[in-house]
Amino acid sequence: MVLDSSCYDRPDALKFIMTPPLREKKNNALLWEGIERGEVDTIGTDHCAFNYMEQKQLGAGDYRKCPGGAPGVETRMPILFGKGVIGGRITPNRFAEITATTPAKLFGMYPQKGVIAVGSDADLVLMARRDITIVNGLLHENVDYTPYEGIRPMAWPTMTISRGEIIARADPESGLMSLTGGAGRGRFMKRGRFDEILSKA
Repeated sequence: MVLDSSCYDRPDALKFIMTPPLREKKNNALLWEGIERGEVDTIGTDHCAFNYMEQKQLGAGDYRKCPGGAPGVETRMPILFGKGVIGGRITPNRFAEITATTPAKLFGMYPQKGVIAVGSDADLVLMARRDITIVNGLLHENVDYTPYEGIRPMAWPTMTISRGEIIARADPESGLMSLTGGAGRGRFMKRGRFDEILSKA
């Protein structure tokens, strides 16, 4: 949605080896149009923490030997909110729908997850308009690069709340998030059966 195949012309092109590969720039606009029209149900990412100076260099002489995938879990929400909501492409409600409500329904976790309602878990991410440039040192991804280095999403999370407890908060000056949630506070949640999910959709 923000990267394209021109990244393969860069000296550090190995950072962008992934499956499927990045496409031409015109496809970025087509993806955004699909989101705006409601043709795209969810926006997600995997997170492949292959270090550029180690694992990715396996492909230095032959790109086929480079492990595919890139880090992106921490940058997904600010980029989507900034380029989508602040950029005027989607509404805040559409943002919540594709990042929380629809995924919760697809995984059989709605309405405990994916909605702000009485009886639902109070899982929230508070976003703010901020002129922050993404650099790897700002992130917590345990990898030596980010493919989104230099991108200015114009939005950044200020607080993450899980089941009503603040588990991460941004420094007001630097924007750097500090984790405040304790280890082991997660809860296993069994997903619903797929046929039951479809009947409720």
